[in-house]
Amino acid sequence: MNAEITCCAFATMHLPWPWLRQTEDGCGGMAHTRFLLNESPSHAQWLVVLDEPPVNFETYVPIARRVLFITEPPEVKVYPPSYLRQFGCVVSPYGIRGVASERLLQENSCLTWHLGVNTAGNAYTSVLKNLAEIRNLPMPEKKGIFSVICSTKTFTLAQRKRIVFVKKLQARLGEMVDVYGRGHNPISDKALAILPYKYHLVLENSYLENSWTEKLSDTWLGYTYPIYLGASNIKNCCPPGAMLVLQSDNDEANIDAIARLLQEDPWESSLPALHQCRKWVLETTNVFARIDRMVHDAGVHMGSQPNLSHPVPLRQSSRWQRALLRRALRVGLYNPIVR
Repeated sequence: MNAEITCCAFATMHLPWPWLRQTEDGCGGMAHTRFLLNESPSHAQWLVVLDEPPVNFETYVPIARRVLFITEPPEVKVYPPSYLRQFGCVVSPYGIRGVASERLLQENSCLTWHLGVNTAGNAYTSVLKNLAEIRNLPMPEKKGIFSVICSTKTFTLAQRKRIVFVKKLQARLGEMVDVYGRGHNPISDKALAILPYKYHLVLENSYLENSWTEKLSDTWLGYTYPIYLGASNIKNCCPPGAMLVLQSDNDEANIDAIARLLQEDPWESSLPALHQCRKWVLETTNVFARIDRMVHDAGVHMGSQPNLSHPVPLRQSSRWQRALLRRALRVGLYNPIVR
């Protein structure tokens, strides 16, 4: 193995999924790092876990070089302190109680992109095999005007609000808006609801700062103009000029703003900004690119601590602990967010 290339184990329980399509060669290779999916050989220098590892996962990597990416807002999943203590670095959109500031990177969690992944059946596949193919995806013909993907999930307050909002939007705009998702018009690939459209409504599950998800990334990857409701600081984190940001609690004003936007139809004039935002997504919200930079920037001193002589188990979070914490959160006895 090239001495300049660092071996990094990438572990997640979220399978099947074509994770490595977001690497340069489609097999785990990036500029400074070689990723191994759900493998942790003795020579792996870093371990990155997205949400949780698979069952019975073991690692030789010391805690200092273990990184956890938090993937869910607290109202969906609370991560117990005993689970978090297994990692030397936690990447999270929000400050977490029990995670010291020197261990926390408070930023977007780089959730994997869904555009181009066929989720029909048991084996998820992608026609886009590597990062280069995603990067060079031709801009499609935009015959459609406006779309939204909205499932019937009602677990969080934001999910319940978005169902109400989409119904109001349909009542106002009628056939101008095409609604996809479970309970509406199910699709096997999000590309079907994004690529043919100029505008796409992005409704996040949470309004926390830094918590934009693949819903936004997929939209820009599809050369589509996002109409966005979610992370309140999104304008400070991405290139300007290629999105409409909605208000969190004013449905009527938001519907008026959408109607004006569709009437003005700025998609073509916004193409330079859309291309810039697409480039930002490719370089900033790609979890493998983020880890590659992290490993490279860590420097030689982070690799001075030797690997463990024997593999140790990496535990999944305790289901009963999560249930207790979630219950405490709902009744106001516990808040995992540190501001």
